[in-house]
Amino acid sequence: MYRYRQVQEGMFVSLLKTLAAPFYHTRKDAIPISELVYYYAYDKKFMSKEEVSIILKRGVDQGLIEIHNDIVRPLFDIRTIEIPVGYKPSSAVLEIEDPFQQLLDRICKESGSQEEAVISEMNLIKSVFDRKIRSDAALIIVAKQRGVRVTDLLDAFREKTIKKDNDT
Repeated sequence: MYRYRQVQEGMFVSLLKTLAAPFYHTRKDAIPISELVYYYAYDKKFMSKEEVSIILKRGVDQGLIEIHNDIVRPLFDIRTIEIPVGYKPSSAVLEIEDPFQQLLDRICKESGSQEEAVISEMNLIKSVFDRKIRSDAALIIVAKQRGVRVTDLLDAFREKTIKKDNDT
């Protein structure tokens, strides 16, 4: 679990740097989406237009940026991010994070609970259902009981479940 957490944090920092780079280089507080697409796909040749959409969606989902009227604004202080000379984002920023881990982190953050306590609560719910529900479903129940939003992760959970079912 510890190694996985390090990888997750590394991916988060990479996403943060990737999102900060165009604001840092242009010295702007807000940039139209079209300029971001140009920056990433054509000027720097970091990624395709489709991949830029993925990065922007991940940034919004993580609460790092906001998009209003096709204008993107960072929700973090860009000056706190160090962008090295010649920075190029790794392909890890395009990888989809595990929705289970995202929700677990969100529950811990919003409720101030330790991961072990949330997992224990999830296992208790599974035992109530005679272990006939998946861990994902039990974790969603924990989130709902604690008032933690899950709707933005439901599609990812659905895809993960379908993939697991098709692999077996």
